[in-house]
Amino acid sequence: MKHTKTNPPRGSTFESYLAEAGLLKEATATARKRVLAWQNAQATKRSAAKPAKSGMRSFEAFKRKMLKNPAFKAEYDALEPEFALLRKKIAARAAAKRKRAAGP
Repeated sequence: MKHTKTNPPRGSTFESYLAEAGLLKEATATARKRVLAWQNAQATKRSAAKPAKSGMRSFEAFKRKMLKNPAFKAEYDALEPEFALLRKKIAARAAAKRKRAAGP
């Protein structure tokens, strides 16, 4: 006996809802960031469980290794505008702190 759906889905998908609400791009970017953060955490857990290899003693070495993965590099490069903005914010805060420390 073949089973047929008596109540097929109706309406839009969640993705189309986000698109209609103008939130799809932002939601996709947030999801990518969360996936990258999760992947980074998983890689860190795996590397912490194993003895450190001689070339993996620093974050820069870890980043170089991860950037060899084309999918990771593409996502990392896509986040560059946000990284640039954060670098500007950090530089501005450091300059303001130096100015306050110098006094009037």
